[in-house]
Amino acid sequence: ISTSPDAARGAGGDLSPPAPARSAIALVRPVSAQNPYEQVVVTDVLNGRSGPGLGYDVVVTYTEGTQLEVSPEAIEYADGYIWRLVNVKPGPVWVAEEFLEPVGDGDPDPDTLEVVDGPLNMRAPAGLAGWVLTQLPTGMVIRIDPATEIVEIDGYTWAAGWADDPDSTWRWVAMEFCRFR
Repeated sequence: ISTSPDAARGAGGDLSPPAPARSAIALVRPVSAQNPYEQVVVTDVLNGRSGPGLGYDVVVTYTEGTQLEVSPEAIEYADGYIWRLVNVKPGPVWVAEEFLEPVGDGDPDPDTLEVVDGPLNMRAPAGLAGWVLTQLPTGMVIRIDPATEIVEIDGYTWAAGWADDPDSTWRWVAMEFCRFR
């Protein structure tokens, strides 16, 4: 079973039957706990660091006006700043909150995702071993089923929902390739 980002995102379009199921422990979280919110950079250059503090390496820089998805739960205090975890690929980085401001009302719909890095595989069941039933392009809207648990399998966080498409049915997507709307 491939655990590469391309396997979850959809590169290669593997539509073959799933491999034998792997056992996985589901991490149950309410959808609202997964709800990052949009922030905009309000300084010329903002450093994204490998950890919460000035002593950590700068792994990426953001320019003024860049919109970021900031985790509402991950907050650290170091070096006179409040550090927030930013959800980016290939992995999360930390930024100083003082250089961010909310975009709009800062409260996205916890039941709606948008694909930001397509094509994205919709699978059944959740996990990389699940059948690829369709691929969603960048910009496609996904309605999340609020009654279904969010699970972590194969290094990805999976949400169940359906695409904003009349032919769509309920399936699983890796949330790392989406943003809340």
